[in-house]
Amino acid sequence: MYAGLELATAWGGLAFLLNYIPFLGPLVATVFPTLFAFVQYETWQAALGVFLALNFIQVIYGSYMEPRLAGNAFSLSPLMVMVAVFFGGLVWGIPGVFIGVPVLITVMTALVPRRAIRRRSCGFPSEEVNDGKQCR
Repeated sequence: MYAGLELATAWGGLAFLLNYIPFLGPLVATVFPTLFAFVQYETWQAALGVFLALNFIQVIYGSYMEPRLAGNAFSLSPLMVMVAVFFGGLVWGIPGVFIGVPVLITVMTALVPRRAIRRRSCGFPSEEVNDGKQCR
């Protein structure tokens, strides 16, 4: 839109959907709009500008924002999210990239005891579960 590229909203929606495909999705989401910009503007400078802008957005979103948002949503550090994605990809390939974070969440839920879980179990009469405090 800001660069005057036609169908910018459609390219943005397509990039949103393609980002769910690991590795190849972001590549396709930047290459096709770049080719379209080259056809529309007929100069390689404009196409290069679109390519650099899209890659900048992809890097910021994929390397910084997405791990941070996923980490906050699941109470995991962004580093653990990135390691889970890379390790899942290393072990199981592209399907492993998709299931790396869910496996990490499952392992963390099973292995790490949480005080919040004990606080949610207010219906139990045990002293050690709710410590005699009123449940929220």
